[in-house]
Formats: sequence, C-alpha cells, structure tokens
Amino acid sequence: MVNFLKTRKASFKYLKDRLFLVCVCLYFLNRFVVKPIMVGRTNFFSSYFNDLICIPFWLPIVLFVTRYVGLRGHDEPPDFLELVFYVVLWSTIFEYVAPSYGKYFNYPVGDPWDIVCYVIGSGIAGFFWNFKITWFTKAGNQLAG
Repeated sequence: MVNFLKTRKASFKYLKDRLFLVCVCLYFLNRFVVKPIMVGRTNFFSSYFNDLICIPFWLPIVLFVTRYVGLRGHDEPPDFLELVFYVVLWSTIFEYVAPSYGKYFNYPVGDPWDIVCYVIGSGIAGFFWNFKITWFTKAGNQLAG
C-alpha cells in the first residue's frame, strides 16, 4: 500500500470538528484524571499539555464566533496564515501581555516552551484540517479516506 496526501475540499465543521471534540475530551481527562494522578511525577501534563492542544481546542470556537458575527467570510478550514496569526496573537497575549500585568491575570508566568507547544499543536491541527491521507492498493483502488 502507498499513501497519498490530498487537500481537503470539505468545509470546516467548527464546533462539530472531530479534532476539536477530541481535544475537548482530552482537556477534561487531563484536568480531572491525569493531573491529579501525575502530581509530582511530571510537569508535562500540568504545564504543557493544555498549551499543546490550545490551538485545536480554542481556534474552532474563535472561528465559529468570527464567522457568526461576519468577520470570517468563508467556511474553509483555517489556512497557514490564519494559524500563524492566532499562534502569534495568543503567544503575545499569554506569554508577554498577561505576565506583564500579572496582578490582573492571577500572576501567570511567560514560558517560551508554551509557544513551542502552540506551534506544534497548530502544525498538527493545520495538517489534520487541511489534508487527508488516502490509502491506495497497488491496483489503484481506494481503501480508506
């Protein structure tokens, strides 16, 4: 079998998007099950996991609202520039502005590794939202997609 990458033609499903729904479940699983179990064992789930799923969790909500109020003129999946815009925006807000005005935001700490997690999560989400992998047999018959 050979894999073949195709651009997705379907419209973005916003709050019904599979990746969004998976990330919502992962967030609550992490918040109420994993973090309490992993206290003192690893910092990944308490410090970086939510940053990793930040874009696929929050961007569908933001895009749904911007589409609803008329600021987004299409229902296509977010493209590269849209993803970069939100990564830069949220990195600036959460890693620079909020820590600079800590007394107003419960004293957050800016962490450059959070930005790395935003970028990785955005890359995975962008790939998932914009491409699909279709499997073909040697005879050229499509198996799944």
